[in-house]
Amino acid sequence: MHLVSPDSVGLFHRAILEGAPCTGFALPTRDEAEAQGQAFSSAPSCGNKNDPETTACLRTATVPDILRALPLNAHVIYDEGVAWGPVVDGVTLTDQPVNLLAQGASKHIPLIVGAIADEADVRAAMTELFMPAGADAVLAHNPLTPTPLDASIRIVSDIFASDARQIARLHTAAGGTGASLSLHPALL
Repeated sequence: MHLVSPDSVGLFHRAILEGAPCTGFALPTRDEAEAQGQAFSSAPSCGNKNDPETTACLRTATVPDILRALPLNAHVIYDEGVAWGPVVDGVTLTDQPVNLLAQGASKHIPLIVGAIADEADVRAAMTELFMPAGADAVLAHNPLTPTPLDASIRIVSDIFASDARQIARLHTAAGGTGASLSLHPALL
C-alpha cells in the first residue's frame, strides 16, 4: 500500500515485497467503508450519526458490545461479515493498488519482489482462501502432488508467486526502476 500511496512518497527510497499479495482482490471503496462504519456505530445502539452523542456512546460501549457489533469475516476473502483493512478512500489510496501499479505510481522506487516456497501455516491459508469445506475439497482433489498437504503448500505458494510476478510485471511495464523478481527455485 505504501508503494502506491501518495502520502508515502519520499518516506523510503527502495522496497522489498515478500509474500505480499495485493493484486488479486479489490479493496473496499470509501463509500463501502463509510457504510460499514455507519453500521458499526449503530450496532451497539448508539444511533447512526456523526455527532458527539454517538461518539460518547461508542466510547462507553463494552468490549463484548464492540466485538458483537458487526459479524467479523473470519475468512477475509470468501465469507460473510466485515473485514477491516485498507480502503480506496481517494486520498491515501486513490485507486485499487493493481491499477496504481499499472499507472506507474511506484516506478520511481527500485523494487525487489519475492515469494518463497512452502508459505506459512498452509492449512490456515487454505481455509482462509476457500473456507473449511472448500479447503478440504481442494486439498483432497489436487492432482499435482501426492498428498493434500503437499498440494496445499504448492497452491498457497503459487498464489503468492503469481502475485509477485504480477507486481513485477506491472512495475516494469510502467517504467519502474530496479525491478527484480526473486522466486524460490521450487516455484519456478
